[in-house]
Amino acid sequence: FGGGSLFGAAPAPAAAAPAPANAKAGSPDDADWVCTGCAARGEDGTVPKGFKFCPICGDSFHGTPNPKAKPPAVAEEWQCEGCGEVSIAGWYYCFECGRPHGAPKPPPPGECGGCGEYVPEGDLWKFCWNCGTATGEWDSGAKGRAARFETNEELGDWTCHGCREEVAGTRYCPCCGAQKPG
Repeated sequence: FGGGSLFGAAPAPAAAAPAPANAKAGSPDDADWVCTGCAARGEDGTVPKGFKFCPICGDSFHGTPNPKAKPPAVAEEWQCEGCGEVSIAGWYYCFECGRPHGAPKPPPPGECGGCGEYVPEGDLWKFCWNCGTATGEWDSGAKGRAARFETNEELGDWTCHGCREEVAGTRYCPCCGAQKPG
């Protein structure tokens, strides 16, 4: 990245790989990969194999931009509050889980960091059904969005306008976080 290597000894110069036009296939464990966000800004963007996230901009291996604001400069080695991995000075984001330096420890598994409701663990539930907060994140404004109903049955089933998934009796889509219309 930039003029020097942030990943240890600088490797021998190699031809720059073109940034892929769409999401990458395979796994970040297969080979070094090019961060599309850094490459679009004219930076080298080469990320070592095994890193799931770019430690400079936070974009994922699959090309998903990191929505979190870039934290202030990091002058020393730090441990991620989310997954416990250790990152070196100069890295703004955890290479394993993508959390920015200085982000608070995530809420306990199965608990929404916005409204406190139970959110089933697993890959399906990426957002809280009750308030729309992303799983593993804190959101102080979520309680205002979570108008309570006596039962989920009162909400009825609906088709999400964001991802087109069928949603059963929740205010927010657990897959993409879109709010139920109406």
